[in-house]
Amino acid sequence: MLKERESGMRLSDEEFAAQRRQRFGRLPAQMRPEDYVVLIESSVRPGRPAAAGSDDEWMVRNPCL
Repeated sequence: MLKERESGMRLSDEEFAAQRRQRFGRLPAQMRPEDYVVLIESSVRPGRPAAAGSDDEWMVRNPCL
C-alpha cells in the first residue's frame, strides 16, 4: 500500500476498499441501541412515603449534614 502511494498510482474507491478489507478484515455487525442494555419495565410508583422519625432523630442519624 505504501508502495502505491510512493509511485503516485491512484486507486479507485473500489480498489481502495478492497485493499482495506484485505488488510483489516470486515467490521462486525453494528449493534442496535436496544441490544446494549436489558430494559425491565417496572410498575408505577404509588407516591412519596411519609417521613420516618422526627427532626431530632434525623439530626442524630445525619450529624455531618
